[in-house]
Amino acid sequence: MKKLMIIALGVLSNGEITIVMELLRRIPNKDIEICFVVHEKMSKQVVANGFSVVILNSNSQLENRNCFRKALKEFMPDLFICADVFTMDFSSTWSGVDLAELKATGIPVGTLDDYEWESTHFLQDFSGIPMKMKSELITQSDFLIRPCPVNRPNQETSSKIINCSLFDIEALLEKYRKDIKMKSNWRESMGIKKDAKVVMIVNSPWEYVEVGRRLETVRLIEWLPRVIQNYLLALEVPLTVLHVGGKKWKIIDDRLIDYRYYIRVNPTDYNCMINCVDLFCGTNLISVTLSRAALCGVPVVLFQNEKYIDFRKLNAVLGRMPDWYREMAGEVKKIMPFKVFPWGWFKFLEPVMADNPYGAIFNKAPLFEPKKCLDVIRKSIFDEEHKVIIEKKREEYIKMLDLLAPPSKILEVT
Repeated sequence: MKKLMIIALGVLSNGEITIVMELLRRIPNKDIEICFVVHEKMSKQVVANGFSVVILNSNSQLENRNCFRKALKEFMPDLFICADVFTMDFSSTWSGVDLAELKATGIPVGTLDDYEWESTHFLQDFSGIPMKMKSELITQSDFLIRPCPVNRPNQETSSKIINCSLFDIEALLEKYRKDIKMKSNWRESMGIKKDAKVVMIVNSPWEYVEVGRRLETVRLIEWLPRVIQNYLLALEVPLTVLHVGGKKWKIIDDRLIDYRYYIRVNPTDYNCMINCVDLFCGTNLISVTLSRAALCGVPVVLFQNEKYIDFRKLNAVLGRMPDWYREMAGEVKKIMPFKVFPWGWFKFLEPVMADNPYGAIFNKAPLFEPKKCLDVIRKSIFDEEHKVIIEKKREEYIKMLDLLAPPSKILEVT
């Protein structure tokens, strides 16, 4: 049996903890003992999933470091795994735990490498502004775990790199098939009208924070719910919109949109919700929920922007746009390219998405090209031939995931 200590110190999103738990729960309990080190805000999720936890808070770096060292002495891990080594480094200002602290123990240190960092030149663009990240956080890690998706499902030859499927695909699809059989009952229990299409949207709190402090992005954060709603309204069919997390939206027209907001949903109901909707949509390429939906064959639309737009130079084009669009353009003025809104990450994620079959199992819609965007949404919901094409790509992608190493390969690290 090996003891794994998981360092997961992010506080903005459950994403990094969700990813590492998805991997670890597929390793037989008889082979591992696991202890998480987390901020107190994130402890409930870890405990609810049956893992032991060491809780830190942001009050005192010295107290947190001493708490960590005490836990280290008591648990005596064989391996450290950082849910995200960059988040750990950033959090060290309050936690007192950084890569140097871990390396000093002589225990092997690994990290999840969610975006194939070494292919990015360690440049991460936030709202179009490149930020140089610390390359040594990756290069000095003893091993890298690359979950797929988002990483490419490559067969790695390096002993330092472990490529494995993010999900237990067989269990994921079994749950999907079970939920789909009960879809009519689910809709009835939710009080959804028989002729309504169901759309799911999921947000995290960080999606409402502009880290680059650009006024244009602040305005677009305010406008984004209205932009998406206008496209949905243009479908001219009854809709039930299930919105989980983030902030509650102000609804433009409740005659066609039955909007339901949930701060959070328990995991069983949440996964059932994903499986039974007619469309999942969002603006976050790295969303774990988006990956789950796409892998199950739920129609997915990812709203993206692939170019810099200065609306002040597009008067002729704006004259042909709907009133809401012109109003938005007048307030927002400029928009940066993004794959993950509002952070951007357009250039940062280009390498990991190059020749990546993951990008073929969902639909991408240009958010600020109304005709094209609406066509993608309509296709995703109503076009059966298009769904067959996406389904074939999904089946091919799943075969690639099945060939990857199991998460238990982590235990072979020495």
